[in-house]
Amino acid sequence: MALSDNLLNTILPISDNVLRENLKVLSTIDKKLTEFAVKYRLRLEKLFSQNLTFKGLLRLEVLLWHNGNFLPFIFSKLKLSNKIIKRITFCHKGMSEFESSSLFDIFCDAKEASLDVSIIKGRLDLLRKYKRFLNIWRKGVISPSEVSQIFKIEGPKLGQVIRRCKKEEFERKIITKRDAVKLIRTILHNISYQTYSLNKNC
Repeated sequence: MALSDNLLNTILPISDNVLRENLKVLSTIDKKLTEFAVKYRLRLEKLFSQNLTFKGLLRLEVLLWHNGNFLPFIFSKLKLSNKIIKRITFCHKGMSEFESSSLFDIFCDAKEASLDVSIIKGRLDLLRKYKRFLNIWRKGVISPSEVSQIFKIEGPKLGQVIRRCKKEEFERKIITKRDAVKLIRTILHNISYQTYSLNKNC
């Protein structure tokens, strides 16, 4: 009905075909949400921002899906809070990477919207893995301060090393702090070699 009377097209500058597909996904998600345990369904009814519930947020994320990137200025007729815009942006980034990136990278880039991505993609089994990701991200086998102190690095290089360590730990490739230190030595050696090669070719 909303498509036939051009109501959605007036509000959302998205083609009919894309809107139809989004509405199909929306219908599927609504059915899946009814299968959630009661405690999760109650959480989805909690307010997120602008009187929008988490359930409403999920629907909005699906409805506005278009070409993988959320561009708020395109939807100028929607007055969205910065909190909602940020969440949708992270969600769409995770959705666009879902088929091509590692699970760690999806969680890392989608951030808290990883929960939304898991539900929208019908992968509720990922919720437990996201919880494990959060535990590792907050407290892994080696902390950023320890890495900085041991290897005397900071800034972007430290961030690059920490992300790689967290990823290896999440993928169960390193288990102990000794494993992490060994990995970091290898990473820094490779960075130094690449920098040397680049300077040599200049």
